[in-house]
Parts: sequence; C-alpha cells; structure tokens
Amino acid sequence: MNEVKGRNKILMLTTLYPVGNQMILHNTNVCHYFAREWVKMGYEVRVVFNYNVYPWFYYFFYRLFGAFISKRTGKAIFAERLNQKHDYEMEGVRILQIPIFKNKPGGLFRKKALIRQASLINEILIHEGFEPDYMVGHVVHPNIELLALMKQWYDVPTSITLHGVPDKSIDLACLKQMDLVGFRSKAIKAGFENIYGREYRGFLCYSGVPEYYIRKDERKWTLGVHHFLYVGSLIKRKHPSALIPAIKRAYGEERFTIGYVGTGGEDKTISSLAKEYRLENVVAMKGQLNRSDIIRDYDSADVFIMISENEAFGLVY
Repeated sequence: MNEVKGRNKILMLTTLYPVGNQMILHNTNVCHYFAREWVKMGYEVRVVFNYNVYPWFYYFFYRLFGAFISKRTGKAIFAERLNQKHDYEMEGVRILQIPIFKNKPGGLFRKKALIRQASLINEILIHEGFEPDYMVGHVVHPNIELLALMKQWYDVPTSITLHGVPDKSIDLACLKQMDLVGFRSKAIKAGFENIYGREYRGFLCYSGVPEYYIRKDERKWTLGVHHFLYVGSLIKRKHPSALIPAIKRAYGEERFTIGYVGTGGEDKTISSLAKEYRLENVVAMKGQLNRSDIIRDYDSADVFIMISENEAFGLVY
C-alpha cells in the first residue's frame, strides 16, 4: 500500500453499494471498485450508503414483481425494508448503510428527511473522529442535497458524479455548492450543460479496470475472428438479442460462437432466437460470473459486442 500524507480522508455518499444478503435487485459494484483502489493508494475511505426506504405496502408489490421489473429495466430495486443502520467492511473499506425515507420510487426526498440524514451522518463522523478531507457523491439524489448540507460542517473539496443524463430536478443552490461535477461520458456532460450551462467545473469519470486485468502480450487474429462475447444485463436497451441474427447474417455457414455473460429479461428471447436459427450448440448462456471468470472469457473471445442506448461506456467495455 502507498502512504498518502496530509489530506487523506475521503467520504463517499452513494445510493448503490454491494451489501451482504440484503435484497437489492440489479445492484452495482462500481463505487466499491473506486473506494477499494483508493484504500490501496493509502487513503482512509468511509462510505455512507444511503439506502432508500419506502412505505411498507411497496414491498408487497416488489416481492411479487420486483424481479420482473429489474430484469426488464436494469434498474436497482430495494426489495427489503431496512429499519436501522448497518455498519460493515469490505476489502479495507468501511461502509455505513443508513435508511432514508422516500414517499415513492422516482420521486424526490423531503427536506425534513434530508436534514435528518445529514445530521445523523455528521453525528456518526464526529463520534468516530472521522473528519473528511474530500467528499464525493455518486447518483444525484439524495447525495447532492446531503453533500450541500454537510458543507456547513466540512468546508472541503466536494464533487458529485452523474451516472446518466440529468433532468431538471437538480436544485441550483445545491449544485453551486459542488466544487466539481463528474460525468460518466461526454454525452452526459453535454446533456447537463444543455440544461444547467457551462459555468460549473466538470471532469469526465470514465469506467475503468485495475491494470492487472490488462493483457500485456499483443493479440493477433491469424486464425480469423470466430468467437463473440457479450457481457452485461440482458435487457432491451442493451439489445443482446440483436447479436444472433446480425452475426448469422454476416457469417452464414461459417463457424462462430456467441457467449452471453449476465442475466435479465431478454434471456428467453435469446434462447428462442438461438433455436429459431438452429444455433443452440454455438450460443452459450453463461449467467452471472465473478470478475476472474469474466476476464478468462474476454481473453478467449475474439470480439466483444454490446449495443447500449443512453448510457456511458461501463466497466464491461
């Protein structure tokens, strides 16, 4: 581990973070990958996982239809109601999971709930003796509001990173409290500037992988291109089913294989197409794999393909 001298404490606020056995459908590890690397660099990282909590009757609906909605849309579904804070650690990163009440999915948080949450986070940080040197947020709501509130106690460099193209719901007073605004792609940055102008200092935060995942040897295709790989959620906006007719049309009777890594609502469509085109023996549905197994699939494939709408280049690229 490297040693970072001086300002070395990072506070991260997010609404998506991996967590034990609690039921979050279509969760993501992306924030943990960043936090874990910061720890390796010598930073002390404290993550506050703001866990959305809804009225009790929503959870009856989620238990019936949550998996279907998540598979079809790729959105995270908080299918378990958390009533108390939960403290845990992953790979040197300390995470504090705190429930925050929200009237309905997709809606905004009440000001009273935001003030209560910010005050609770501050009390915990004071109790632990953790005074952040930097504050970062992932996903706009409620994290931009919470960061703005916490600036009254911690006047430190603060940033929020946008995961997608924003709407007009960002409070300008909160936005002006941010020292930096991060964007997952140039398209998201352009969409933001179209609504909020170019007066805010921004940076591009592309997805990435640790250096040790990158092959050092030069890849050659002397035997041709025959093995295709898709990695990602099997949902409509990523068009996984388009690969089968497209590759079949291009290759005809020439040999090829298609591997699908991931799960989602399009799995039945893919299986039906494989049967329709009589490709059951060359289309492999691999399901959800861990990162080390996925890297092996990348290394054995000739081409990676994923057609995705309205989102940044993710970790799979």
